[in-house]
Amino acid sequence: MKMKKRYQKLTMITFLGLIFFSYLIYSEQAINFHVVSEGKVYRSAQLSAGKLSDYIQKYGIKSILNLREIDDERWYREEIAVAKRFGGEGLREEG
Repeated sequence: MKMKKRYQKLTMITFLGLIFFSYLIYSEQAINFHVVSEGKVYRSAQLSAGKLSDYIQKYGIKSILNLREIDDERWYREEIAVAKRFGGEGLREEG
């Protein structure tokens, strides 16, 4: 009986570990940030303000080209604020 409980506990810990690592892999892929040309060009899906800040610092990003249609969305205002915080000058919308 004692071995059975120990086995069940080990199985549960293993299962929870697999779920945790699967989540880490999924969350890293969900960010969708990729190197196109090392040190020159990177691409991503829409990043949160925090993630954008992290990537600007980590990769030394100097310019952001946003190809999404902009309807004064919150994400866009946050993106502009982050860019300004890191010295963004000449920010403009192309219509």
